[in-house]
Amino acid sequence: MILRGMTALLLLASGACSATPRARSASASETVALDSLIVATAIERGLRTAHPRGDVRLVCVSIAHNDPPSHVLRGVQLYGDDLVVRPGSACFVDTTSNPRTGRSLVTERGSLLRGIAVNASRPVFESDTSATFAVTYYQHFLSAGDWSCTARRRNKRWVVHVCDLTRIS
Repeated sequence: MILRGMTALLLLASGACSATPRARSASASETVALDSLIVATAIERGLRTAHPRGDVRLVCVSIAHNDPPSHVLRGVQLYGDDLVVRPGSACFVDTTSNPRTGRSLVTERGSLLRGIAVNASRPVFESDTSATFAVTYYQHFLSAGDWSCTARRRNKRWVVHVCDLTRIS
């Protein structure tokens, strides 16, 4: 099942880091670990909230509205055999379709596979052990949401401490 795979990804992504973050900047390993955790969080939240009629098999991923590094996408693609993960630039959001159909307006270019788009912000370090970030998903006019999240460093691992839903449609 996709959500079981995403839970495994969250656990593995949180352990990918062993460096201590800096309040003003992050090391390369810190960035990789947090990007992986943040992307996994965005996908999990989007999949839990998306309308099931949309038959979500595709997730288009962006970090700060840019394509994530390929190693982050490869890590996500290892989990959830039923889930196709693509960079945001590989997808198209059709805003001209009828919003009442309940069908996803996010499609992969070329294949027209339907799914959701997720975007995550870069982490902002509050301290050496705390970082905040925002995640959002979009499926269609009546299925979208935003979360404000905090990650905490525990025993050399980053974990999502809390994600508060800030908007849903």
